[in-house]
Amino acid sequence: MAPLPLPMEIFPSAAIVENIGTATSCNQVGSLSRVPSDFENGMKHGTGSAVGCERLFQCHLCQYSTPKPRRLKNHLVSHSAEKPFQCEVCPAAFKSLESYKAHMCKHTGEVPYQCHLCPYTTSYYKRLLDHKRSHLNTMPFACNMCTYRTKRKANLHMHKLNHTRDKPFKCKVCSFGYNQKRYLKIHMQQHLAS
Repeated sequence: MAPLPLPMEIFPSAAIVENIGTATSCNQVGSLSRVPSDFENGMKHGTGSAVGCERLFQCHLCQYSTPKPRRLKNHLVSHSAEKPFQCEVCPAAFKSLESYKAHMCKHTGEVPYQCHLCPYTTSYYKRLLDHKRSHLNTMPFACNMCTYRTKRKANLHMHKLNHTRDKPFKCKVCSFGYNQKRYLKIHMQQHLAS
């Protein structure tokens, strides 16, 4: 499959484009919105979503959106098959410079990121940010179908699979399906035991 083209222009979401010249103060979070109807329609705040309070830049290939154009540009790399950063030590290749640098730490033994609250260290900045959430009492990611809340976006994604009938992880022996890979692994151990 050929790599997808990465457009360098940034695509604001449709709602923002309609109201690009206007700004509405958001008194609940002290920021600006370019979509006044967000506040008139009882927009929820504190949900971890930037919708309504900032200009959003929307990926034209998926549902991802962000208030920062640089983050969208970095995200667009995830849609490409191209891996321009090649490790000089092993055959590994990476889409982003950040991933390449973190990988090189494995070869050098360097662990540049450390939690200031505990001894945790990592080569990946994003993993440190994820770890730091474990020290907080906040649960910013909420399920829109039930009362479940979590500190990690990945946990919310896995939880939401419980609300769907989609079972993407299928057993190759008996075709039984699971919504999480870890449950399929447990199931496969039962086949190996018998």
